[in-house]
Amino acid sequence: MNPKYKLAHSRNCVSVSSSKTICIRPMIHINTYTYINIYLQYVYTHIHTTFDIMEEKPTYSQNWPAYNHAKTHEKLLFFKMLRELIDDVVKPEQSFRAGRPNLPFGDLLFSACLREYSSYSSRKTIAELQIAHKMGFISHVPHFNSITNFLRSDAIYEQLQKLIIISALPLKKVESAIAVDSTGFSVSPFESWNNNKWGKPGSKRGWIKAHVATGTKTQIICSAEITDRKSHDSTMFSPLVLTCSNYFSVKEVSADKAYSSKNNISLVRGLDAYPYIMFKKNVNAYTAEFSSFDWLDAWNFFSENEEEFMKHYHKRSNVECAFSMIKRKYGFKLKGKHFTSQRNELLCKFLVHNISVLIQEMFELGLEVKFMQVEQVAAQK
Repeated sequence: MNPKYKLAHSRNCVSVSSSKTICIRPMIHINTYTYINIYLQYVYTHIHTTFDIMEEKPTYSQNWPAYNHAKTHEKLLFFKMLRELIDDVVKPEQSFRAGRPNLPFGDLLFSACLREYSSYSSRKTIAELQIAHKMGFISHVPHFNSITNFLRSDAIYEQLQKLIIISALPLKKVESAIAVDSTGFSVSPFESWNNNKWGKPGSKRGWIKAHVATGTKTQIICSAEITDRKSHDSTMFSPLVLTCSNYFSVKEVSADKAYSSKNNISLVRGLDAYPYIMFKKNVNAYTAEFSSFDWLDAWNFFSENEEEFMKHYHKRSNVECAFSMIKRKYGFKLKGKHFTSQRNELLCKFLVHNISVLIQEMFELGLEVKFMQVEQVAAQK
């Protein structure tokens, strides 16, 4: 008998579980063997019922040979693919000024992305950059302060957004469903605040918000926007989805109830896609009847086919998986002290994540990546 299930003789009770006790009327005399029989009957019934109710959970196999090849060759392939992506896509404007010439734009961008990939500080990244220089991926090894100053530039924000889109396009034929969500990344400076309970001054770490749309099969980031923490999720739904629709064949969009609005549902329906956006608890058949046609149609599908709706809706868990991958591999804290450098640093994390995903899919799916071709397709948009 399991020692945690003890027999209580004093009050004619039998403790059959850690939280449940069967009590017998005190007028009936029961010996120890009767207590044991009651306990065994309960355990047998409980186990028998549990096995009948349990359903077999689906399992997903891992292609271990492909995974092993991808991870053992990832770093060298990362150097190569990042350099090709920068050379094929980024065409910075040349600025002529007196004094010391600027470092090559591509070298600085390569250095900033390598810093996020290695998760090192700017100083520790110099050793990695020296290796990249010897291998011919950069022409100069920049000073560590040059990397920090480079990330403070507003001009590279749009360049990084473009690179994220181009890096996701090789998976255009694979991804037809996207998931939209947001998450926060910690920043270094502390902000003052007042504790409402104790009325004492204190401080808390600030954070900024990343809004992304990811593919639901490979967790590739298709579009991204960085805002301050006070920006509402629903307002960023439109630019993310419209950007994805310009480059991908979007068939369905999954999002949680923070994005539940008539405008967002109508936007997705206008793109010939279907919105699997969870409704808020105050929505019912009466309120939906007086709403737009797209809203009513989505509500009817949800109320009449809830099981089918939930299958598509839960694809949004893939965007949570992408956030987990990025924060575990590349860190959840940002090193920059200014908002401009923080959002550029965060986009660099997203870019190196996309390249890592592409390397994985090269071995998993036999994917052939040619950034020059996908950049020409993107330029036509």
